[in-house]
Amino acid sequence: MIKLVIADDNPLIREGIKRELSNSDDIEIIGMASTGTEAVQLSIKHSPDIVLMDIRMPEMDGLEAAKRIKEINKNIKVIISSSHFEQDYLQKAMEYNCNGYVDKDTETEFFISIIKNVTNGFDVWSGKLDYKTGVVSIKSEEDNKEDLKGLSDQDLRIIGYVVRGIKLNDIAKEMNYSDCYVRQLMVKLNEKVGVRNTREMAVWGARHGL
Repeated sequence: MIKLVIADDNPLIREGIKRELSNSDDIEIIGMASTGTEAVQLSIKHSPDIVLMDIRMPEMDGLEAAKRIKEINKNIKVIISSSHFEQDYLQKAMEYNCNGYVDKDTETEFFISIIKNVTNGFDVWSGKLDYKTGVVSIKSEEDNKEDLKGLSDQDLRIIGYVVRGIKLNDIAKEMNYSDCYVRQLMVKLNEKVGVRNTREMAVWGARHGL
C-alpha cells in the first residue's frame, strides 16, 4: 500500500484529489495539508511514501517544503503537482531532489500510474518538460512530436495501456492478440523508444501524455 500525503491550499482541490485517488486499491491517503508547514509536519509524523505537493501555498511554498522534507527523510518521494511551469520552479524542483513534476490537470488514471512509478523508483516529469544533463526546461510541442515520430497507432495504443498499468496478457486480450505476439511487440517497441523494460516504458509514456 502506498502511503500518500496531499498538500494543496485549495480545499476543493485537496478533496477532489483525495476522492479520485481513493479509488485505487494501492493508495492510502494518510494526511492532508493546506500549508507547506503542515506538509512538513505530516511528513515527520507519518513518514509517507509520497507527498503530492502544490507550489503556491501559505506559510511555506511547496518547493521549500519539499526541500525540508528531503532533508528530514530522503526516502520520502515528492511529486510537484502544479499548473505553473516557470523555469525557476522547474530548476528548483530538480535541485531539491523532487521525484516528479506533473500538471494538476493530469487525468486520474495517469496520476495513479505516475504515483506507482515514482514509488517504484522512477522520477516522472511531465511531457511538457525536458529533463536531462542536469537541467529541466519546458519542452516544446515540436520536441514531443519528434519523440513520437515513427510510432504507429498500434504502438501508441500499447504504450497507453502500459501507462495505465495494464498487464501484457490483458493487453493481448484487449487487442485480440496472443500473449506471445504482444511480448514480441513490446521488445521491438522498447528498442524503438529506447527503454529497457515495461516500467520504463510506463514512465516514458506518462511523460509524453500517452
